[in-house]
Amino acid sequence: MPGEYVARAGTAGGLRVTEADDAHILGPADQFAIEAVGEPGDRRFRILVQGPGGNATIWLEKEDMSRLALSVERLIQMVQRNVEEASSRRINTEGLPSESPSQSFEFQSGSWAVGYLESAHVIEFQAHDIEDEDDSQPRLRFWVTMAQSQDWSTRAMEVYSAGRPRCPLCHGPMNPGMNHICPMTNGHHTATVGGPQ
Repeated sequence: MPGEYVARAGTAGGLRVTEADDAHILGPADQFAIEAVGEPGDRRFRILVQGPGGNATIWLEKEDMSRLALSVERLIQMVQRNVEEASSRRINTEGLPSESPSQSFEFQSGSWAVGYLESAHVIEFQAHDIEDEDDSQPRLRFWVTMAQSQDWSTRAMEVYSAGRPRCPLCHGPMNPGMNHICPMTNGHHTATVGGPQ
């Protein structure tokens, strides 16, 4: 499938969607979700994916979640300008690699790549494991419809925004019930927050 990716985006500088032969292929995602675990200020974030080739829990940093969601949004906008069938809820699996034997995975992502596969009208996600020495090959690959991608991106931004409120001056997180010493006021002004907004 060389040249198949008509648009791409990534969460790391210079990252490209590649023809990844060594990656485990989950296939078309039956489940594709994002969730936060823990209390604001002490949350961890994970992506849950399930497909014919198994399931995965992929942990990621909050800022990586935001960058991935924005990359997906940009990719969808680029593709929708050129593709009428972008809202299709079915994946055309003809021409896609076969799913790998079913396995379960759990790892911390180091980087992500997303690209649009024109022949199948899907977005391919490639997750790279932070502990892999060779970051040029993703650990997992899976495909989602444009509608699934849009829903996931919207939900990811909701999860991202549901944390601690931000200081209007320095944009730093403000811990509930504690004084926030703002560096923009040289520490001379404090504000107290009652809880997430």
